[in-house]
Amino acid sequence: MLKPIVLLFFFIFTSCINNYQYARFHDVDLTDVDYLANIKNDTGITVLLDKVEDQIKISELIKDVKYIPLETSDNSLISHISAVDIYKDRIYIVDNIMQNKVYIFDIDGKFIKAIGQKGGGPEEYALLTGMTIDRKNERLIVYDNMKRRFMYYTLNGDFCRSVPTPFSFAGEMMVSPKGDLMSVSNKSNMNTHLKELDDYRILFTDSLGNVVKGAFNYDDNSSLAIAYSQLYRTNSELVFYPQYMNSLYTVNDSTITLRYKIDLSNYSPYNLLDIQNVKSENVFNEITRGSTYLQPNMIETNDFLYFLVTNKTEYIFSFFDKKTNNIISFHGFDYDGDCVFNPTITRMNSYQDYFVSSVPVEFLKMIKSNRDKSDNKFSDNVASMIDSLHEDDNNVLVLFKLNEL
Repeated sequence: MLKPIVLLFFFIFTSCINNYQYARFHDVDLTDVDYLANIKNDTGITVLLDKVEDQIKISELIKDVKYIPLETSDNSLISHISAVDIYKDRIYIVDNIMQNKVYIFDIDGKFIKAIGQKGGGPEEYALLTGMTIDRKNERLIVYDNMKRRFMYYTLNGDFCRSVPTPFSFAGEMMVSPKGDLMSVSNKSNMNTHLKELDDYRILFTDSLGNVVKGAFNYDDNSSLAIAYSQLYRTNSELVFYPQYMNSLYTVNDSTITLRYKIDLSNYSPYNLLDIQNVKSENVFNEITRGSTYLQPNMIETNDFLYFLVTNKTEYIFSFFDKKTNNIISFHGFDYDGDCVFNPTITRMNSYQDYFVSSVPVEFLKMIKSNRDKSDNKFSDNVASMIDSLHEDDNNVLVLFKLNEL
């Protein structure tokens, strides 16, 4: 069995364009749309990025780790983990690079079902770009950005229905506490047919696909096709990161509240107005190459916030302890303990008190081979797990907890 290799995402994307056409938007009635424009900026926690270590020892950072090997077969072969979510002892994984499917595993990694395939049928995808779980109505929701449709499934992966989407967005979505679908629309999505609603970065739709609310009025620059904001869940709360702002906001059906301000003043943060006024990708790249800025790659557990910063040409990884208000920042890892993960491979998520990441088998085996030559070996259980894997197996999920900082 040969694991598919991701060669050129651009080739795959353009192939999709050649084979399928973007669906037209249906008429949008904006008569009764509400606008949630007020933002409470008088609250929130300031997190100062200060001292950055070159490397940190994993053994000093991590107090508990669990590995979940994902069953590998012809039906469950994953090329790339684009997103992962764990809910009610089910693992949901998106591969939208090669396979264009959602995979469902049980909590032990046993394969249950794969949803979707490329095509024009009711249950097929043209361009899968988003997935979320409706915890209120117990539904799995998938977004096809070419068909412009939300696809609804049971948590076991049985198809229920599809709903047309009256706007374009990249696939970043969550379900609000009241059950509306919240989609992140950037200015570069060119939803000019929405008129004044196009100025709002979060669009709420009901179960029939009707737009009912717009939230967070913000111009992230229609000239920048790479604009990408993030919406993530931490237990019962939803958190929004508007690209370029270096701030995170708690969002619900009626309020937007500043949650964190990431203070990059010790480095070289760009001027937000410069980004908003940029008219070309080349100028934008010149600004960011010499700047420090927050990436749309953060997640929380009950006790910790993780975020990723680009400082000119290097990454800075940070964990912030919400109980002690202490922070640890670093450029890389010394894999001296049982936990091996790389947050640049897969965007992390959280499950209960654990951070969730994934690691390629070949990377695990490389670390183990190097450590077998020293006195600092993996524990017997982890070493046995790594030895049992084949290099063309699916990535392994890694769940880990941090020590108090």
